[in-house]
Amino acid sequence: MASAGVSSRASTVRRRRPRPISAVPAARQRGYGAAMTMRIIDDAAAEGCDVAILQASDMGRPIYERLGFRSVVDYYGYADPSTIDAD
Repeated sequence: MASAGVSSRASTVRRRRPRPISAVPAARQRGYGAAMTMRIIDDAAAEGCDVAILQASDMGRPIYERLGFRSVVDYYGYADPSTIDAD
């Protein structure tokens, strides 16, 4: 089983942001993630969108790169040190 979603925002640039795409371990390495991503991108292009933005996991990055995405920025998160286990 795999899942995907999409969101869009109104702006001067028509863009789509594919939401997390995932597959259960038994369904991985079969092209489902790439197919779902391309369906979202193709549908968005048909609606006039000209930009697709996503945040890739380490597992997903190679898939997106094969589809033509490229990294343009790295995201960094902040966690309050007092909330992190010291184990």
